[in-house]
Amino acid sequence: MNTEKRIVIVLPAYNEAAFLRPNVEKLAVFLKSRNLPAKIVIAENGSIDNTRQVAENLAEEFPGVVSLMSLKVKGKGNAVISGWLSNQADIYVYMDSDLSTDLNALPEALREIFSGSDIVIGSRYMRSSRVIVSRYRLFFSFFYKQIIRLVFNSKISDFQCGFKAANRNVVNEIVPRIQDGCWFFDTELLLLAERKMFKIKEIPVNWANQPGRKSKVSPISLSIQNIRKIITLKKRFNGEGF
Repeated sequence: MNTEKRIVIVLPAYNEAAFLRPNVEKLAVFLKSRNLPAKIVIAENGSIDNTRQVAENLAEEFPGVVSLMSLKVKGKGNAVISGWLSNQADIYVYMDSDLSTDLNALPEALREIFSGSDIVIGSRYMRSSRVIVSRYRLFFSFFYKQIIRLVFNSKISDFQCGFKAANRNVVNEIVPRIQDGCWFFDTELLLLAERKMFKIKEIPVNWANQPGRKSKVSPISLSIQNIRKIITLKKRFNGEGF
């Protein structure tokens, strides 16, 4: 694998004090074991717990590997967008800070980017994927995916998995056009890229909720919000003549 490429990995972190340290340490050890000189950016935004202090300590303990970006604005999308646009790299990655996606997907994603893909996304719906999640959440995720594919005629199987990698062209051309700074960010990113004919590669992942961790959002309320945003984005696509 070409380790001369500059790689930035953004971890959006909102109220992650209880889980951040072991997960960042796990990621740092993994990168070293695979000889991947990536920079880990903890994008903390508006936490009301001790997340920022934990991140500051990690940045001091892993100089040159871990850095902290503290934002006043909330939203997962805002964290990822700011983390990507504020760093110069050849490959940009983001993964949920709970590391729900098995880290072994990272080298494969990087290889796909090196081989010519513009975006690589983890998919929980491929045949060889292994997923541990409640049927309740799986139902809403599947329902959401089907709506998106129907409305936008998309071929993508998983919009919401918190594991994605992109090359510099995508970050420069697509990311500045993203308008949603919250949970719809992933969907907007992929639909914009698909619309612009970027090469999107899906890879199977092993995915599991972290033990003891509670979700910050309700699937029902999130689905309602996202349906509204789907309608808005569809109107935007029609109006801008992509």
